[in-house]
Parts: sequence; structure tokens; C-alpha cells
Amino acid sequence: MTGKHITQDQIAVYRATRQDHTLVHSARIAAISRSSASRIDNGAWDRRKPATRRDRHTKLSGVWDNAGLPYLVEHPKASAKDVHQYLQRICPGLVSPSQRRTIERRCKARKIEHLRNAKDDSVAFFHSAHQGCIDLSSLSERAKTSPDLRHSFAMRSLRP
Repeated sequence: MTGKHITQDQIAVYRATRQDHTLVHSARIAAISRSSASRIDNGAWDRRKPATRRDRHTKLSGVWDNAGLPYLVEHPKASAKDVHQYLQRICPGLVSPSQRRTIERRCKARKIEHLRNAKDDSVAFFHSAHQGCIDLSSLSERAKTSPDLRHSFAMRSLRP
């Protein structure tokens, strides 16, 4: 079975069947190659741990957290190009032109997260409106004086 990693289960099956069967037969039962079985018997089999993915820390990480995100909070309609130019102005040695695409990805992720949170807020508002427990302080003056709002509260008070 070339090209496949040997699992711990396959090794356990091979070692259990190796006591009663030949190398070739035990390897076939465990679904491993003859050469892998031979390496297991000789102790030459290398247990390689799978590579774990880690977050990469770049020099942009600190700049993004300290300057990029606050800029986006102050200017929510700013484009990624604007953020990149702003970061190049305030941190000229830390932000290079080649990092523009990284900043574009981070801006896009931030905007998606912001939209998701806004969507959750509107869903919560509609749920509370439907259930009749709207917090009137969160409404605008125009909405507070709406005749529809007064009508809905009057209808709710008539319910048993």
C-alpha cells in the first residue's frame, strides 16, 4: 500500500497476527506492505507525528491589532487599499507593498464578521418584536412615534 500512512490500528493488527502467521500473511491481514512489516519487525519503522498547523505570526500581526482594526472601527466604509495606505503611513518599516493582499483578506474577514453580528442583532430585534417585548429605548424617535407601534401595543394589551 504505497503512499498511505500506517495507522496505529494497522500496527496493532500486524503485531497480533504476526505471532501466529508469517510476515507476508500478517502484512496482508493488516493491509500494509511487506517492506513496512519488515521495518516494524526490525524496529526501523519511524513513527512520524502528523504536522500540526499553527497560526503564523508575522510582523503585520501586531500592526493589524494595534492600528488596522481601530482604523476600521473608526472608518467602517474604508477599503482595504485605504487601510493599507494608512498602515504604510504610520508604520513605514513594518508594512510593505507585498502585504496588501494580506490586509485585503483581513479586511474582508472583519467585514464578514461585522455583517454576521449585525444580522444577529436584527434577527434578535425581530424576534423580540414578534414576541412583544421590544426595548423602546433602542428605537429611533420616528419609530417611537409610529402609529403602527402604538397599535401593536394596544392589541397586545387586549389579549387575555
